[in-house]
Amino acid sequence: MNLLPFLAGGFVLAIFIFRRDLLIQPSSFKIILATSSSLFVLGLSLHLLVPEKYPGSGAFLAPFLTLALYRFTRLIFKRRFGREPRDTYLDWREGMGADRFFNIIYFSLAILIWVIAGSFGS
Repeated sequence: MNLLPFLAGGFVLAIFIFRRDLLIQPSSFKIILATSSSLFVLGLSLHLLVPEKYPGSGAFLAPFLTLALYRFTRLIFKRRFGREPRDTYLDWREGMGADRFFNIIYFSLAILIWVIAGSFGS
């Protein structure tokens, strides 16, 4: 697998881990959405037009898909609990079970999408 598509595929996941607030703020979300959409179009084009020349180009599909997954799971969380999900990394306070569940579910599904998308074109 080529390193560039692999790293680009983890774009949204890295933002989720290091700067989750950027996924929520409208101005930064628009930039992330534009970048993810561009990568998606690039990955789809490479995969459909010249898949044998660019193995692993399917990883370019992952940022858009994981961003859509984040927005969907966040919407469900906000409807259920009426607030934004909090980051629970190394935070062991009580009452954060729902937030931990959200983080585990999103992270697991995002990794799965990244791996499956990265295997296309190989």
